[in-house]
This record gives sequence, structure tokens and C-alpha cells, in this order.
Amino acid sequence: MESLTIQDIDNFDSAFLNTSVENITEYVQQPTLFHYRASLGRPIFISTLLHGNEHSGFLALQKLLRQIQSNEVSLNQSLLILIGNPKAAAQNLRMLPGQPDFNRVWSGGENDSAGIAKQIIDYAKEKDPVCCIDIHNNTGKNPFYSCINKTDRQFLYLGSLFSKNIVFFTEPHEVLSMAFAQFCPSITIEAGLSGEEKGLNILQVKLQLLISHEAVPELPHFENVKVFHSYARLRFKHGTKVDFEFNSDSESDYSLKSELEEFNFKHLKAGETVAYHQGNDLFWVESNEGENLFNDFFYLEGNELKVKKEFVPAMLTKNKDVIRDDCFGYIMEDYKL
Repeated sequence: MESLTIQDIDNFDSAFLNTSVENITEYVQQPTLFHYRASLGRPIFISTLLHGNEHSGFLALQKLLRQIQSNEVSLNQSLLILIGNPKAAAQNLRMLPGQPDFNRVWSGGENDSAGIAKQIIDYAKEKDPVCCIDIHNNTGKNPFYSCINKTDRQFLYLGSLFSKNIVFFTEPHEVLSMAFAQFCPSITIEAGLSGEEKGLNILQVKLQLLISHEAVPELPHFENVKVFHSYARLRFKHGTKVDFEFNSDSESDYSLKSELEEFNFKHLKAGETVAYHQGNDLFWVESNEGENLFNDFFYLEGNELKVKKEFVPAMLTKNKDVIRDDCFGYIMEDYKL
């Protein structure tokens, strides 16, 4: 990360609104915050490309902005649009080598990225945003869903505007949505796989609906809304070798079941073998409080890693970079409102 650019802008260049993510650095070279049509008053804050390999938010915003500028869609308030990590996006990487994860720097710190995050928070807070939408993609197969960090009614309404599947989480606490939740309704959107047409279409329709709001109302009822609470992460110690061949003779530390992504937002039942292992102290289940809950959810039978207690996973991924730099997935429970 270098420095933050802030621009007031009434119209985007049409070339920028039609460029590919691969060519984004021809127009945006560093973290950039656009205040679009500031004269319209309180802004909606929309963040995209905090992770450079998650493109759906940028692609959907391009389409929405083209529609606004051609007068196909009306805009009732200004927009604060954050393009988070364009250099990583141009290379289709979560972050560049040596960079911190730009969605793990929003709770403070001494590095340059944390300083940029503070500048963005301070600027946005001064503008009194209507709400904050941080758009991401999953690396594994997941349904389109929204995430909240508070169960206040406005947060629930905002989450339900995008999806009937809502995940309530408080860890990791260093994310953008958590920082913005301190002063406005704030959600994270997980729009399926990056660039996937279905997720893009949903995102486009929902963003168009969002900008018609001048304020975030409260949810009048909770019918058809499914809320999960994310309370633990599945993690491997750094340097653990994993594969997805489900081979009992594998030389990897863990040879995981290849179809585990299919269990996201479904019940992973007790007795299910999820991996063959060579090192049983390299995998743990980290609660939001930092406890190791391995023995609550898994057990070892010979060289098999088995599920001890049924649970609902989310964000299980086969992406080894994400497994190494973040986690393998999350454990959720039903959350009763």
C-alpha cells in the first residue's frame, strides 16, 4: 500500500466504467475513495477490491454507475466508493507479496495500510453515511449471503435486503464492516465466486434497490430470514501441507475430502470422515475467544479425521493461499433472534 487518494467526482470517465479489472491500474493506482455526486447529501459507502481477487463488487458497480450516468437509474444520495487494492486486483491476487490483508487492518495498527484505513474511517465518519456495504467474494462454493456484526434491527434489515441468509460474526474483528458498525449500519456481502454471473446479477439488482433508500428502515418482521452465528474458525498451523485428494497414503499432512466445499451452509454430520492425516497437532478449531475447540467437533480414528458433533460450515475453501493466510473455513450455529 502507498497512500490514499480522495476524489470528489460528478461523473466517471466512460473508459474507467468499461475497463477490465486486469487493466484497472491504468485509471486507479492506489487505494482510492471517490465521493460521487456529493451534492446529493449523506452518502452510501460502498467498498470493493479490498481483496484483489474478488471482482464482483467492482464489476457490479461499473454497471450501476453506467446506468446512473445514462439516466437509466436514479440516485437519491451521494456515494462514497472505495477501490481498495487495485494493484493486487490487476494481478488477480488477494494481496501482493509483502502486503497485509487489507480487510484485516481496520482496528488500528502501525503499518501503512492501517494508516490508510484510519484516514478512510475519519473521512467517512465526517460525512455521516447512510450505511456501509463491503462487497466480497468467496473462494469456495457458497450461496450469496450477507454478514452483520451487530444484531440491531437496521443491520438486520440491511442484511435481509441482499439475502435471506445472514451470518452474524464478531471475529475477525479487524474487518472494515466492524469498524463502520461503530457509527452506521454496516454489512459485508459475500457474492458467490468472483465474477460468477448469478452473484453479479443479484448484486446489481440489490445495489440498485439500495440506492433508492434515503435512510435504512428497521426490519418490520423476520419471516424467511435465516440468521447464523459464526463462532469458530478452522485453521491449519503455518507450513502445514494439505491436498484435496482424500488419499490415505498421501504425503501431505492432511489429505482432505475433495467435495468439502459442497457442505457450505449445509449440515456436516457426525461420523463423517473429512481427511486423512499425518500430523494431528497441525489442525485446530479456534473459537472467537481464542480457545481450541478441536475436541468438541472432531476426533481421530487411526489416520482419519472425523466429525464428532454435527455443525454447519461456511467458507470452506480449496484455495491453499487463503487456507495459509487466513483460515480453512468457519463453524456456524443457528442464531435465534
